Amino acid sequence: MSDEKHKQAPPSLSAFELLEELGEGEFGTVWTARLRTPVFGLRQGSMVAVKFLRQNLLRDPRVVTRFRREAGLGASLQHPNVVRIYGLIDTNLMGQQVLCLVMERLEGTSLRAFLEAHGAAPEALARKVAFGASKGLAALHKKRVIHRDLKPENLFLAEDGHTKLMDLGLAHKTGRQGPFRAGGSGGRGFQGSLAYAAPECLEGARPSPASDVFSLGVSLYEFATGHHPFDELRGSGLADEFLDALLHQDPLLPSMRVPRLSPFFDRLVMRCLSKVPAERPTAQELARLFEQGETSSWWRGIQHEDPILRSKIRARRSLRPKMAAFVDRRRELEVLRGALQDSLRGDFRVFALQGPEGAGKRRLVDEVMTEALQREKPLHYFPGRPKLSPEGFPLSPIGAFLAAAYLEDDLIDLGEARIQLDRLSARLAARAELEPEVADLLARSLLAQEEDSHDFPFGAALKALRALATKDCPLVLRIHRADKLGQGCLRLLQDWSQLPDPGAALVLLTSHHPLPFELPVREENLGKPDTLVLKALPPKDARKLVQGLFQDPTEGERATRLLLRQVTPFPGLLLDALIHWQQGGQLKGMPGSFHDLSQEPPLPLSADLADFLQDSWAHLQPQQRELLEAAAVLGLEFDPEDLSRLLDFPLLDTLRSLAPLHPAWILSNGKRIRFRRLSERRWILRSIPAERRKALHAKAARLCEEAGLPPSRIGLHWSRAGEHEKAVPLLLQGARESLGAGRFQRAQRLLQRSLVHLDALPRLPVHAHQRLEAELLLAELALEGDRLQRADGLLRRAQARARILGAKEEEQHLLLLRGKVALEHGHFGQALVLFEQSLKGGGANEDPGFAAEALRLEAQILCLQGQIKEALRLLGRAHDFLYEAEEQRSLRFARVSRELANLEGMRFRTEIAEAHRREAKGLFELYGARGDLQRLDLDHARLLLELGQGDAAMDLVRPVQMTPQSEAIRRRTAYLHALHSFYRGAFEEAERQASEELERPSSSPRFLERELQVLQLESLFRSEGVSIAEAEALVQEVEREGYPQVLILAKRFLAQLLLQLGSPETALDLLDQARELLRPLSLDPTMELGIALVRSQALNRLGRSQEAQRWLRLGRRHLERLAQRLPRAQRRAFLQGTPIRRSLLR
Repeated sequence: MSDEKHKQAPPSLSAFELLEELGEGEFGTVWTARLRTPVFGLRQGSMVAVKFLRQNLLRDPRVVTRFRREAGLGASLQHPNVVRIYGLIDTNLMGQQVLCLVMERLEGTSLRAFLEAHGAAPEALARKVAFGASKGLAALHKKRVIHRDLKPENLFLAEDGHTKLMDLGLAHKTGRQGPFRAGGSGGRGFQGSLAYAAPECLEGARPSPASDVFSLGVSLYEFATGHHPFDELRGSGLADEFLDALLHQDPLLPSMRVPRLSPFFDRLVMRCLSKVPAERPTAQELARLFEQGETSSWWRGIQHEDPILRSKIRARRSLRPKMAAFVDRRRELEVLRGALQDSLRGDFRVFALQGPEGAGKRRLVDEVMTEALQREKPLHYFPGRPKLSPEGFPLSPIGAFLAAAYLEDDLIDLGEARIQLDRLSARLAARAELEPEVADLLARSLLAQEEDSHDFPFGAALKALRALATKDCPLVLRIHRADKLGQGCLRLLQDWSQLPDPGAALVLLTSHHPLPFELPVREENLGKPDTLVLKALPPKDARKLVQGLFQDPTEGERATRLLLRQVTPFPGLLLDALIHWQQGGQLKGMPGSFHDLSQEPPLPLSADLADFLQDSWAHLQPQQRELLEAAAVLGLEFDPEDLSRLLDFPLLDTLRSLAPLHPAWILSNGKRIRFRRLSERRWILRSIPAERRKALHAKAARLCEEAGLPPSRIGLHWSRAGEHEKAVPLLLQGARESLGAGRFQRAQRLLQRSLVHLDALPRLPVHAHQRLEAELLLAELALEGDRLQRADGLLRRAQARARILGAKEEEQHLLLLRGKVALEHGHFGQALVLFEQSLKGGGANEDPGFAAEALRLEAQILCLQGQIKEALRLLGRAHDFLYEAEEQRSLRFARVSRELANLEGMRFRTEIAEAHRREAKGLFELYGARGDLQRLDLDHARLLLELGQGDAAMDLVRPVQMTPQSEAIRRRTAYLHALHSFYRGAFEEAERQASEELERPSSSPRFLERELQVLQLESLFRSEGVSIAEAEALVQEVEREGYPQVLILAKRFLAQLLLQLGSPETALDLLDQARELLRPLSLDPTMELGIALVRSQALNRLGRSQEAQRWLRLGRRHLERLAQRLPRAQRRAFLQGTPIRRSLLR
């Protein structure tokens, strides 16, 4: 706002009611005021801050110019991250000039005040401040304004969480042709705060946006570490040395002052502190990088260029705060170093490190790994613990290690797993030399959200692990709480150790208790220690540790004597006891500077961690206890903003209250905060009164609802709040969505939880309907897992309930599911009737997806009955239904596409089939529907076999054979293996494979068994011979069961057998019967080839050679016509693909 405008309409001080002095500074005082009358566009009653310039400074034209410039620039800037200046008042009061700024009234604290009150800020808060300050600075630079005086005093953290830039007194607007002259008012002298000035400005260069970024970098460094980058020189009185450091020296990394600061924060702040202005980020780029964090392309690029950095990052993240010096555990260090050296030389070791909580296991590993990583020898280092909750990576943590290693990214977000799938699959294929299909299967397993070691491809995982464990870059896995490892991980470790060449690797297993399993040991490591048990510290080491935590060693000695009376001298327990004293007021200071220990400080009755927690908890402020309880409800890790919303606290109050809890209770973990120990969070959860815990979960559920989070998450909070009525519908909806997405185990867990709630509810009609829905969903899950008997029992119970309730819609669903059961049992007529009834009940009109599913299942039956054309028509209708319902991205749509791909492939319309297959594959991968993907691959493998591409077909079958999702899929893989052997002429092998599978008990559909039996007998016939009685019995059984395709194959085989036994007339009769069966059907067109060939052979036996030749020509022409449907490149393989085709062309 210009000076002329102020003079044209000068507001009066009488418009303000001064209420309270907020503070006094170098240039004047700031007051809170209330408007008596509207001014500067503000309403009467508005609260503002008024900054008065000191009277003695009114005679200094430079100060007055600066004050007026601040008013003018501030009034032109309106941004949430810049303090708002409404205007300037220049008036005369009782003969004295009064000059003041009217500004936005802020509640909160400056960064300087925060540092003085709390010390270094958690990284989560530092990142939030950095993001807000960068956005404000970018807004200034966009207006061509340079701040010139950024420092902690001029950065304000408001109660609402916004960071605001303050004090624009030295700010200057650049001209159109370039930057302003240094000094702002014509002079060339340096202006600003020397300790925060950019090096180029100290050397006389003009300030620029880059110099503002440097000043912000210094402020952020100080805010996150509690120290200026050159703190050691700043207060020493050595001005020349301090100036030289600012100009020429690089400061320590922030993480060297605060070890748990992330490498991302390190790199970005140090980039701001570059001595070369062009190397610093712009304010806009800085805001974007702090917003995106480790997911930014800049950071991913750094990780990609520096392989060892990723191991350093993981090591840094796993570090516990080093509040005490590392005591002299020389023997333990040497043993652990020896195990690591073995792996660096190329050996494989599994090593256990045991000791109670607080014994120093992690610190010992941290010391050894930090040493190793400082040597810059490349190695892969992955620290982690098993997931104790059902969510997370399969085979945790080794599955997560593998995914992180091949994605070159530790920040794997399960919600983005679908995006990362292709990248992970490609890298596994390239680097671990896995077949593409096997790599794809392993990638899907690694990124799955269900814990299911039964389905995990162990062989592929072992190969991927072995590819990482090279002598040039050994692999080190540190698994904390190894006593909680699942059976899948144990199997993987055992199998890995038994490989002939397992590679260079060290697996460190740390645990509080002896491991409940034997460690795998290789022969070359016999005699070497494989377990190290950490014992209590000797008195001299305990004394050294405690004394190092005190300012005065004498006071430390007294503390040691007091502690050793009751506390077992493990490092963690000694430290916890000192923190317990500090929180109780019996000790002052922080670790490293403890002082003023009271004469008789009380200790818990025992050295058990729970006692320390109980006592420490009692000494916390009520608000701190409230925050920790709410945080425990949110999870092991939590976002401070979520915590603020949960408790209705201002964000700044939340962060202020959390700061003293660091690191005794919580640790900063990048943008988020986590509990220091899992055991501490569990203890807090157990200690929360039941009603309080329920209330917190209820509040969390309401916040999740407002945020539009998934129903299952909301339902789980209502469930833990004991709100049965609210939890059940959301849990059922979550189960339904999980089922639709192919996440069957999650659906199962949600349904089991919903049934527990339903048991607690009164037996009202609404709850009976919900129980019915749960039973139907459980039945669907049973069907997905081929558990037909369980599905049948659930459906019978549900049907009785539906009749009592008169639930028409559920009855239609029941009919559909019962039809599925009948279909799986091979009762086609019954299944068709049930499907038709489900469609006539009205459900199709209300739910097109329901109708599409019924049509798809009908099409399956028609296909089995030889009606491929009619099946295709029904599938086309199902497609239309789903398009109308806009369900083109649903699992139902994918299954219809899979059926279309299969049927079009049977008709050799390969391009159409491939289009449907790609469509289905993409959706199945999207939903992680592994069973459906396997069925799709097996359908495609069958088509490839028919096209004569046996090797490509087996490449698809083998990964499925490793982890079949159901009995039917397992039997289908066995059939395709046997068929491949038969097609290439290995009849003995085909017979053996079919016989072995038929000997195994199976609940798979009956027609699969019949296909295998026909193939077995035909293979036996071609290799050794088979009795006529066996063949006739099979024909009779198939005829009775009504599988036309299998029946035609069986009759053709029986005709071949009769022909060999010298009965060509009977063989011709059977072939005529097969042709009559085939004529009205639309089946696999290659079936006519076998009939033509055997008929020609029978006619030759009867001496009817011309007729035989005619049938042979008919067979060849039909084969050539089929070949014409295929691309030219596929025709040769197709023509030579099976024994029958080869015989026809011979």
